[in-house]
Amino acid sequence: MKSFDYDLAIIGIGFAGAEAAWAAAKLGMDVLAVSTTLDWKHFPCSTGLGGPGRGHILREISAMGGLIPEVSDRNYIHRRPSNYSKGPAVSSLFYLVDEIQFSGEIKSALERRNNIHLYQGRLDGFYLDGDGFLLNFADGTKFRTRSLVIAAGTFINGKVIQGKSIEEGGRKGLYGSKKLYETFKELGFKTATFRTGTPPRISASTFNKEKFEVQKFFKSLPFGFDSFKTPQERRQIYSYAGHTNEETKKETLKYLSEVEGLYDVRGPGHCPSFVDKVLNYPLKDRHQIFIFPTSTVGGELIISGLGLPFSVEAQLKIIRTIEGLEEAEIVRPGYAVEYDFIYPTQLKKTLESKAIEN
Repeated sequence: MKSFDYDLAIIGIGFAGAEAAWAAAKLGMDVLAVSTTLDWKHFPCSTGLGGPGRGHILREISAMGGLIPEVSDRNYIHRRPSNYSKGPAVSSLFYLVDEIQFSGEIKSALERRNNIHLYQGRLDGFYLDGDGFLLNFADGTKFRTRSLVIAAGTFINGKVIQGKSIEEGGRKGLYGSKKLYETFKELGFKTATFRTGTPPRISASTFNKEKFEVQKFFKSLPFGFDSFKTPQERRQIYSYAGHTNEETKKETLKYLSEVEGLYDVRGPGHCPSFVDKVLNYPLKDRHQIFIFPTSTVGGELIISGLGLPFSVEAQLKIIRTIEGLEEAEIVRPGYAVEYDFIYPTQLKKTLESKAIEN
């Protein structure tokens, strides 16, 4: 009789979870990969991949047989060298990818591996069960697994904040997992809270690109993120760079009281909200923003660098202070996500918990 349903269960199938499932499956493990929705898209904030630091990591993931670099090379809609003027130590590659095609291909790759089993559900907690774990899902389903990977990101005790509106969730419209957070506390893990900002998306027809700097793509490059192949040339489109101004800053400061405890929770260093920038750099009156397309056919544009936690009315007033966005119409409002994380001092260098094996 088989004592475990799976060798490994992975909770969360974002970038980290997808790579974990792919790596474990290639090592011959029987993998359960869980997400609160199997209709996910990987890019709430930006369709950008690469750049300094992150681009190097993608090449390393590729060298170890990873999935995301090769999928990126097949689905880019804009690519260019990054930081090449600063020398080889920090030079890299930057992509925008088609969020629908990219996410669909990631899902398809996981589905085609016969030892990866996708499951849509919300994990409410887990229990130590002999030499493994018993997983308890919100719908009453239970699975036993020998090893457990938690890659739930912003979904652990997640709250979606948009002005006075606060909903439980790890992303707009998706469930968070408060009970999983409670399990961590019961097991003695020390946690803290981050808050990160997701920028609004606007209709492309309301964007005046003449007021922004065009960021040109490179049609032909001898390399991509996949370490083993040269990517084929694809149809590409421009992205755009611009700046906020003193009026944007003044308008933002008007709405700080909309969000309770805005000063109490900080964001992760790599993903500051626009509010963080305004508060942390009070003498600075302009900040760079980018207008990123999400696909070659869609009509949505992401205002990267303008993560806002306010009501839609406030967001519109802030956005429309920016030259070229005076007529902008929001199609997906921005929001903040407040979520909990485990202090990394409780993990080994391998990221395995020091307190609980496997």
